[in-house]
Amino acid sequence: MNTDRLAYFLEVVREGSFSAAARHMYVSQTAISQQIAALEKELNSGLFYRKATGVVLTEEGAQFLPYAEQMMHLELKMKDTFADTRKPDIVRIAYNGPLEKELIIDIYLALHQQRPSLAIHPVYMPLVAMPDALYRGQCDAIITLQGEIMHSNVYQDVIEDLPMAAAVSEGSELASYQSLDIDQLHKHPLILLAPDQSKNVNAPIHAWAKRLGFEDHAIIYADSADMQVLMVALNLGISFLPQKNASYLKGVKLIPVTTDLGRHRAVLAARRLTPTIRAIRDSILSGTE
Repeated sequence: MNTDRLAYFLEVVREGSFSAAARHMYVSQTAISQQIAALEKELNSGLFYRKATGVVLTEEGAQFLPYAEQMMHLELKMKDTFADTRKPDIVRIAYNGPLEKELIIDIYLALHQQRPSLAIHPVYMPLVAMPDALYRGQCDAIITLQGEIMHSNVYQDVIEDLPMAAAVSEGSELASYQSLDIDQLHKHPLILLAPDQSKNVNAPIHAWAKRLGFEDHAIIYADSADMQVLMVALNLGISFLPQKNASYLKGVKLIPVTTDLGRHRAVLAARRLTPTIRAIRDSILSGTE
């Protein structure tokens, strides 16, 4: 039985719709539908009732669910068992932003002397694709924001915890300030990061900006973290970024804000805490102490 079809089936069950499952697995809805149809043909049973509001399991689908979960668990366990013996010195770390990219470089520099044979392969990946890629073994670890990986059987640990600050162009009139009040920022366009088709007024990041007092017409979006930083550097608006001296922030100044903006928490996620993943985690944590 094709395990890709099992993964699609389980994602549809989790999300309750083909469209939501397609977004989370970074494939088209047509691809999901075709794979589910092929699985139903293979089992000679309908697995879902299709409704306007989504899908629900049929009786046969509910009976098949525990078997699908067991088969996927067995496949992942098999891959994990042989992965360490097949490629003990190669770790694929998925990331989706420049700050995470710098963390990967920090990991390499911290571990290179003590483990020169360790090869770290960075894999750029859209945020919505990360949980499924980790679940299916397409990467060994992920560096992302806290709360983005929801699978309960995934190891996670916070490896960086930074306060948020206002990001302004070094050519901006705001660059001379040592601290800023949120009211001083309201007259400037706010540049938010909203990749993966999440640019809408119902998105959590948009609601967060509204709570800070920014109007809808003043909020603009960047499709990537690199573009967000570039737009700020070119003085097209202000933004909020983790307060860190990062090399990619050329032309951008970070200024503390009197309003509590929350914190940027980066996590390292993996299917299990192997000795290599533990070493990666410890290399970052030791550098922040």
